[in-house]
Amino acid sequence: MCSSVDALESSVANLKDTPLDKNGLSALESSLEEVGADAKQVRTDAGQQYECQVTAFTSSVSTLEASVEAAKAAPSAATLKPVATAVGFLREKLAVAMRGKGANDRLFTSRDRRR
Repeated sequence: MCSSVDALESSVANLKDTPLDKNGLSALESSLEEVGADAKQVRTDAGQQYECQVTAFTSSVSTLEASVEAAKAAPSAATLKPVATAVGFLREKLAVAMRGKGANDRLFTSRDRRR
């Protein structure tokens, strides 16, 4: 599971490097596909154990995808702002899932990391 979580962290980190303007929307869409694929792999690797955390994260991915689609349909400051907000929220959701509120909340524990 460590490698799939590492891949997900990396793909989410790549989102911040994508320009959030009308020219960067296609690149952002490609990056989102990678995030989605990595999230699916984490879900497969984690199984039911971390279902709540993975579901919350993938919900945030869906929100970002919808924001990107709206911005692509009508690029403007008004449609790009929700994209930037959703990118930040997605990164925050991953950080919360990674640290969790307690040992049983974390997407993985330090014991899982050592495997």
